[in-house]
Amino acid sequence: MDVTVYTWDPKNDLNAFVETRQQAWEASGMSVQSQEAWGTSDGHRFILFQVIAADQKETGLFLFTTVGDQYLALSGSGDITLLQEIFHTIRFD
Repeated sequence: MDVTVYTWDPKNDLNAFVETRQQAWEASGMSVQSQEAWGTSDGHRFILFQVIAADQKETGLFLFTTVGDQYLALSGSGDITLLQEIFHTIRFD
């Protein structure tokens, strides 16, 4: 599992950030297998993608959200079920 914080413009526009990721996946031949979005009562939004590589051999999971004016990306491959469980535990207190 990888954790990355991106400083990216425009700030606080999760939809634009996600759209850029989707365009990059498409350009590299990856395809989105599923997408899930949810939010918390304090306003944090999360968008989770399961993607498959162009060769159809490797599946990856990506979770995107904002932290302040930056973007948090969690990603990983391998045990997708375990990664989904981990990604769904993200909380901001």
